[in-house]
Amino acid sequence: EAELAAAERAGKVPLVCSHHPWFLDPDHSAASLALPERPREHLLSIAADGGLRTLLAGHIHGNNIDARGSLQQITTTATGLAVQGDPSGYHVLDVYPDRVELNARALQSGLDLQAEAELLWQTRGLEVA
Repeated sequence: EAELAAAERAGKVPLVCSHHPWFLDPDHSAASLALPERPREHLLSIAADGGLRTLLAGHIHGNNIDARGSLQQITTTATGLAVQGDPSGYHVLDVYPDRVELNARALQSGLDLQAEAELLWQTRGLEVA
């Protein structure tokens, strides 16, 4: 709350990064990986009161953009094991005073990181969705 208030006083646009997404559509295949309801609702209340507009997250190994009110949550894929059909890669964010622009980039290396990661998971008895 204090950080958001300080950003507002300074005329800056805050950006929060979180490993876990705060929310996902209940029909999303990784919905169970979002924050539990009680902490999520508390954080969303703080975010709304503090003017937070952009949240960056990971954890689900797939690209997803969702919103709750004026808060946009951008969840990015993994660089080594994308499990939701997205290519392995990363995002480039251009941050402006009034907005954040997102550009997804797939890895273009000669290594097949996806196949390598899937093989590693299989040798450990895990299944890639």
